[in-house]
Amino acid sequence: MPVKGLPTAANPGKAVLVCVIALMMPACQRATFVPMPLYLVERNSPRLTVKSLIVAQLALVQASRNLAARGAEIRYLRSIFVPRTGRSFCVFEAPSADLVRQLNDAASFPFSCIEEAVELPAIPDQPRRTSEGR
Repeated sequence: MPVKGLPTAANPGKAVLVCVIALMMPACQRATFVPMPLYLVERNSPRLTVKSLIVAQLALVQASRNLAARGAEIRYLRSIFVPRTGRSFCVFEAPSADLVRQLNDAASFPFSCIEEAVELPAIPDQPRRTSEGR
C-alpha cells in the first residue's frame, strides 16, 4: 500500500522531484526526510492590506499550532501578498486539502481555493571557474 505523500509508479515525476530535493539537503537531514504535500491557498480581497494580512497570519499560525497540538500534521509556511490586486497566497504543508481547509476555517480567514502545489527549490549557485581553474 503506498504511503500518502510519497512518490508512486503512477506519479514518477514526483519521485524525481523528491530525489532532487533530498540530494540537495545536508546528509544529516536526508535520513529523516519525508515529503509532505504542499497546498496553496488563494485569496482575492481588494480590501486586504499588509496590516490585515499580518493579523491573519498570526491567526493562521495559532490555528496551525492548535491543530498540531491535537496531533494534526500541518504547518503554515509562508504568505505572499500582491497589494495592487489584493490577492494573497498562503503555503501550507499538510497531508490533505481538507486539513488545510479546517485550519483556514479555524483562523476565520476566507479563501477562494485550495490547490495542491509543487515547490521547486532554487538550485545552489555553482562556483565560477576562473581561467586558472580550468
